[in-house]
Formats: sequence, C-alpha cells, structure tokens
Amino acid sequence: MSRKPFSQHHIELVAPFSEADDRAMRAYYDRRATEYDDWYLGRGLYAEYARREGRAQWNASLRELAERVAAFGSGNLIEIACGTGWWSRYLARRSRVTAVDFSPRMLDVTRERLRAESLKAEFVRADAYALPFRGGSFDACFMGCFMSHVPHARLPELIDGIRRALKSGGLVMAIDTGPGSEESRRRAGTEYYNPRTLKDGSRYERVLKIDHTPETLANALAPLGRTVESWSIGSFVGVILRHS
Repeated sequence: MSRKPFSQHHIELVAPFSEADDRAMRAYYDRRATEYDDWYLGRGLYAEYARREGRAQWNASLRELAERVAAFGSGNLIEIACGTGWWSRYLARRSRVTAVDFSPRMLDVTRERLRAESLKAEFVRADAYALPFRGGSFDACFMGCFMSHVPHARLPELIDGIRRALKSGGLVMAIDTGPGSEESRRRAGTEYYNPRTLKDGSRYERVLKIDHTPETLANALAPLGRTVESWSIGSFVGVILRHS
C-alpha cells in the first residue's frame, strides 16, 4: 500500500483501511493491554507526552470526564471496546454493564480492575461490528476512545449493531481524543495511520486514527439519533445522543 507521511506520527491513507490493517491493529491493542493505562497515567513511553500536554491540565480533564461518565446511563448498559476498564469502573456504579472487547487481554485487565473495586459487570468477547445481542437489550451504550479507530467504511456495521442492541430512546455516549495541533484540526474526521511502539520495542505501523471534534464525532454517530449534548474538555471531546 502506498502511504505518504505528513508528520512523525501521521501517515496518510491513500487506499482503504484493509482487513490486514484491521488484524494488525487488533493485535497491537491485545499486546498493549498491560501497558495501555500508561497513556492515562503519563508514565513509561508516555512520560514525555504527559509533560508536553501539561500533567495538571491532563489530570483535571480526566477528572471532569470521569464525573460525566459516572453520571451517564442507567439500567442495562453496553460498553463497546471497554479496553482496560478505565471507564467501566465509573459506569458500573449505576448501571448493569456488559463490557465488550475483541481482545482477551483487555477483558482480563478490566475484570481485575472491577474486582479490585468490588464492582460487577458481564464480560463478552465480541467484534464491535457484529454485536451478538438480542434487539432492544440495552438502555444505554458507551464508547471510550474507540471511535477514533473506527474506519469510515465500517461505521454502518457499528451503527447498525448499536441500533439493534439499544431500546428506542436509549442514550449513547462517546468520548475520544481531539485534535492536538492546528494541522490535526484541519484534518479532523479524516483517517490516517498513527504508528505505535510498545515497551518491548515492537513497532505497529497500521494503527488507524481519526482526530475527532465534537462536530465530527456527532456527525459520525448521527444515524443513531439526535445529539443531546456535545463538549470539549482539554484534549478530549464527547457527545451524547438519544437513539430514535
């Protein structure tokens, strides 16, 4: 595949994100499970990034996001791409959470995190683009830092699955990272490769990334229903929609 770099961490896609790319990205996240939270905590490979962002501001943004997530949802809630359970622990305080991820290692980390905080959830290994649930099973849906890795071509599959799983009138919250530079803001909503490295030195070139603004995130999820709320908090963005 021909690719064109436009910065150290950005490689432009000049062909559609392929099945091979998808497999490579899934493998990366499975292997990253035990070190993923370093990004939230600003340590390890992300220590320099944290200093550049401003640790105090980053932590303040995470606290504000946690308050929003903790106040979201009720009843049966599906969390798509739960990752390490960073957000699951807030959701599980007021909802019956079904935590879904394709990565067995991510699910293991989430399970341990909730157990350590005496919280409960159901854990399901499943493909976000082929959710295995009966129609109308959930009152709410949450996605944390997942939409920025959803290829445009696969959005209809994701949307259809959420639409089937949710009850009419159910709420959807999505939070994600926003553009980190003026160049990223100009390219908001577009796909690119964001190469990543793990602690063992392994390199993953085919990690898809989409920098979202509140507007592009709301537009991507618009087929689900009406936007109730949207916001930007530090380096993060978020939306809440009501399924119709």
